Amino acid sequence: MANRLTMEQKDALLSFMEKHRDFARGRLNAQQAGQLMKKMWDKLAEDLNKIPGATKTPAKWKEVWANMRSEAKQYACSNGTPKPTRTGGGGVSDEEEEEVPFVTDDPFVNRIMAVTGWQVAFGVGVKDDLDTSSDEDSAPKSKQSTQTRNSTPKILNEVENVSSQGATIQQLQAVVKNLRKTVKTQEMLIVKLACLFQRQ
Repeated sequence: MANRLTMEQKDALLSFMEKHRDFARGRLNAQQAGQLMKKMWDKLAEDLNKIPGATKTPAKWKEVWANMRSEAKQYACSNGTPKPTRTGGGGVSDEEEEEVPFVTDDPFVNRIMAVTGWQVAFGVGVKDDLDTSSDEDSAPKSKQSTQTRNSTPKILNEVENVSSQGATIQQLQAVVKNLRKTVKTQEMLIVKLACLFQRQ
């Protein structure tokens, strides 16, 4: 276990995580979680140890992944810029809604952030089960997650108000689209504020 970690190993680790996003975020369902997570880390460690470079236990590879995520998050906070918004017609798919809202000048960092998600990385909305931060670090994240969850009833109320007035499907879709943009903007602002908070 003396050799140094290579970029080839890091790339292989990230490629695996890109193919298994729920695993990467530690979000397999309860029935799968224990045994499947262990099997996947064992297999991943075996594959990574075949690549010239470091030889590590599954637990140590899990630490490498946590460190990669932490370093990417710090870099993204310092160097991330809002991703230009698209103009023109056409709807936005759910996958596109999940895209990284910010970009950095480092493609590797962008890949990591796309896997972990900016919202997860900065505590917006979704709980990240692989988070290794202390309780002190998680306090602001819980508050941010609550703020995001609290916006959902507001959206439902707005939709109910419009639908009770006899709105057409197109009008309802327009309201939902506008509300989604508002929530997305709020989440992006929270991410940016989290970055500023972490820089201090």
